[in-house]
Amino acid sequence: MTLSMASNVDTLDIPEIRRMSWDLYYICNSISGDAPDGFRQLVANLESLHSVFQTLEDDATKNSEAGQDKERKHTLQRCLKSCSGILQQLKEVVEMYRALGFGTGKQLWQSIDWMTQQGFIDDLNSKIVAHTCHLGLCVSSIGKSSLERTESTATRSSAKDIPPLTPSSLQMQDEVSPTSFSIPTSRHHNVHIMAELDGTEVPNPNTVRANTQRPFTPGHTRVSTSSESFVSGQSDASIFTATTRTSPSTPATASFSPLSMAPPDAYSTEKEVVWARGPGSGISSVQYQRQLQRSNSIKPGESILWGGPPHSGADAIQELHQRQLREQLLRSLRYEPRDRFHQPDAELLVKFDNLAHKEERPQHLTTKGWLLVAVWWFLKARTALANSEMPSLVSHRGSASPSTVSWTASHQAYVDLLKASYILYDIVLRVESPQVLLEDENRKLISDLSEGIKEDFAQFGTVDIPDYAATHSQNLDIWEPVQPEETTGSEGQASSPGNICYVTVELEDGGNEDEQVLFRTFVNAGIGSKKLRMRTRGAPYMLLLSTRYGESEPKITICNQYGTFCLQRDLTPGDLAQLVQVSNAPLASLPVTRTTEPVTLKFDTMSVSVSFQYLSDMMQVINMPKAYFDAVQLREPLESDEFTETVVFKSSAESLEQLRMPNMTSSRPPTVHRSCEVRILERSFKEAWRSVRRIVICSSAADQSGQIIEFFMPLSHVQVSRTKASGFILLKWSDTGQERSGKTDGNYHPLFSYVYDSSNPNIGIGIQFRSGEQADELEKAILSRNTEAVFTWSQTKSSGQVYDVVDAALDGKRYKAVMLCRTRGEWKQCGLHYLYRDMDYVYEHSTLRVKFPHSLNATYISSHVDQLYRADQRVFFSHCEKELRDMVVEFNDEHVLRTFMTSLASSHELIFSRRATSLMTKEKLLLGPKKSVKGYSQVQLWRDAETLRLAARWNDHITDRWLTMTIPSGELTRAGNLVSFPPSSYSRGMVLNMSKMAAGSAKNPSREHKIGPITIMFPDTKDREDFVAAIVGMHSK
Repeated sequence: MTLSMASNVDTLDIPEIRRMSWDLYYICNSISGDAPDGFRQLVANLESLHSVFQTLEDDATKNSEAGQDKERKHTLQRCLKSCSGILQQLKEVVEMYRALGFGTGKQLWQSIDWMTQQGFIDDLNSKIVAHTCHLGLCVSSIGKSSLERTESTATRSSAKDIPPLTPSSLQMQDEVSPTSFSIPTSRHHNVHIMAELDGTEVPNPNTVRANTQRPFTPGHTRVSTSSESFVSGQSDASIFTATTRTSPSTPATASFSPLSMAPPDAYSTEKEVVWARGPGSGISSVQYQRQLQRSNSIKPGESILWGGPPHSGADAIQELHQRQLREQLLRSLRYEPRDRFHQPDAELLVKFDNLAHKEERPQHLTTKGWLLVAVWWFLKARTALANSEMPSLVSHRGSASPSTVSWTASHQAYVDLLKASYILYDIVLRVESPQVLLEDENRKLISDLSEGIKEDFAQFGTVDIPDYAATHSQNLDIWEPVQPEETTGSEGQASSPGNICYVTVELEDGGNEDEQVLFRTFVNAGIGSKKLRMRTRGAPYMLLLSTRYGESEPKITICNQYGTFCLQRDLTPGDLAQLVQVSNAPLASLPVTRTTEPVTLKFDTMSVSVSFQYLSDMMQVINMPKAYFDAVQLREPLESDEFTETVVFKSSAESLEQLRMPNMTSSRPPTVHRSCEVRILERSFKEAWRSVRRIVICSSAADQSGQIIEFFMPLSHVQVSRTKASGFILLKWSDTGQERSGKTDGNYHPLFSYVYDSSNPNIGIGIQFRSGEQADELEKAILSRNTEAVFTWSQTKSSGQVYDVVDAALDGKRYKAVMLCRTRGEWKQCGLHYLYRDMDYVYEHSTLRVKFPHSLNATYISSHVDQLYRADQRVFFSHCEKELRDMVVEFNDEHVLRTFMTSLASSHELIFSRRATSLMTKEKLLLGPKKSVKGYSQVQLWRDAETLRLAARWNDHITDRWLTMTIPSGELTRAGNLVSFPPSSYSRGMVLNMSKMAAGSAKNPSREHKIGPITIMFPDTKDREDFVAAIVGMHSK
């Protein structure tokens, strides 16, 4: 199947290439389960490429006229041809992978030398990204061409009905409604905007200058009206003249001079164009010549991507960026006209001019910087108006007799609005290079600011406007005062103006992209130490409450007017305590505009003493976080006489999803909590083995109602699954709420119990953190204890830690805790075992493993056990009970195994361990040595600083299976595989005391302490020599 874009062009096999991209995506996706990240990224890019092909096919079918543009068709043909070649290369590589015969699993990628393949795959990946971007441009151009033809037709049909424009008509239209202008010309005249992007030849600059001198023809200008908005533009050639400054007696109007407008041939067509890029359009001649040089460096029809040297996706991204810049120039600038009634008088205007330019700051300030200064004063005015008591204002207080202080605040707010209006209309909109006004960010600031100024001026009636004396007595400064700590950075160097992301007209626009501003006001602040703090008036600093996506805690921020000083940290309950203390002072009976007592906020680098201008603002800062902190109080450690709680993990997460068990799949609908905090708290009882945990998930401070979820979490058998270098982690475990009804009460009535079942998890969650480090910390917190380990090991067969444990009870019992971790598939889990000082174990030297038959484990009991009814409310954890289980630990290295055993002892070190054929405690018979009837035994040598102890264990059928003795310093008797000791004192028992390395708890007390010879038979001579060498080496020290 082929798709014909037009009858007069060749066919383009778009569906065929689309199918090829889909087939490759399907095959690559099927083998990407255990693939490296580079190959997985390739799969994602193939899916994007297929989507672009699908869109291109649909658009080409709907817009068959697109093929009539030979240049566009030629570019698309070469793009498709190059893309087809790249896909063919990838197809050959994938077929080679599949030919290896290892299926689609891990064995396939283990058989591939990825180090040699990675560079080639990455190169294909970058080329696919580049082609995806270029094809996206083609899709946009096909859809856009049809729209442009429709607009052109509509323009031609309506242009004859519009009368020519005159200066008087333009003046009248400004009084009725704002206007929008567009100058239609033929497409080939759009040279200055298209040259860099489309690769076309640029006409000679002299020709362009000649064209700009043609007389203006009014019939080429189209006028369209828009509601409550103003479209304007400026240039060095005075194409559009913006609002001019007038005296207070003459209302300011938006005037235009068509006679000074450049001819339409110099501008783009069929769009509302404000400024074109060429001589006399707001850029210097040097910049214009550089643009010509850049545009002439690409010949017609050439492309950097095809038929050129190797490339990357950056070329396509750059072209997309240039397209966005062009679209910015083609969109009109809209703003509200200047209010004619609320303007500064001539004397005030002169003062504003002098104050605005009296320092060096304005010389280096950009257009955006001036806009931010205007927004700053606009926000200060709005804050004052929100806290004033003017009778003519709509106020929730409804006061008919405002105080003198309130009148002063409203008068200052009016002057601040005049400052904002002066900066916007007399400085920003008179910029010499008006192209900067068309940047998206500046365009929005201008529009929002002009609308906000208009709205706030509307609140002032005739009686509310301050008179001449009141106006000139207010603070007229354009620049806020600066303290020394604001002008120097952390290294003592001068700070430069920054991008103040919090200075926006609307509250919801403030902050970074991942931030939500909840409240902002202006405060007085003393910065630095007490010796350096300066007293400020007029609230020259902005204070904000905000939250950040992926983080739960409310944040407090304080910044200055210039962006050179901005401090931010989490707001804590301790901060609220200070604020509440100040708010409860007798200040509450004073006027709301009285400055509050200072509150000290400590940041990482310095302290700031903050005092609020309005009591209502302080109450806002208190009440908003307080409601949140009260709602999530359960996340704080609980206080009890029976236990203590400690936070072992605390971090914010982008999202947390509760999964459906046992398949760990999303529920319908999914239960997802975004921008939440995850905390794990460990509850320690007087007996350490009874310790448990709970995990708490609380919502973000943006959710003022506050939500919190709590789960019981054991210290053992919490399973963890995650991908390295990824912030996503999966957890599953069992609580004490699993119903069982297998028992009866003896009368055939079932008994219902809710139990903990470590082998059958019933809780599963998936957490997405902002970084892999946060997921690492959570994994570490779950798979370890909240104390320092005395020994840690990590090997293929096992990993874990050994901890010293002390009961907080009166006797202060000491023992060991072993956190044993194992991996099964993608999941890791740890089992926590406790070993008392008197223990029994089986040490197997040949297999490098040790078994503890009676390790202590905690089992968790619920609040609903053996009841005749099901639980009608939530079942919770009640208490722990002891349970004895086997614990087997396997190792890969003998030295690690011996070190592990040493960590279980108090002061001794294991230096030797072998299996002996026989160990006898009787005299030598006349007929020679006789093999012991007790069978094999495990012989070990333990040493401390002064002595060497022998510890031997017979098989389990021997009751008092342990024998210990101090190795005498005398001569040993060696004969063949035998080693004999002279009669010595030894001990027998069922367990080994790891503190003294002595056998104890003998079942037969008469055998606990005895004296006699000890004879050991080893399987071979080497074991006997190693045993003797260890003894001789110890005694020789």
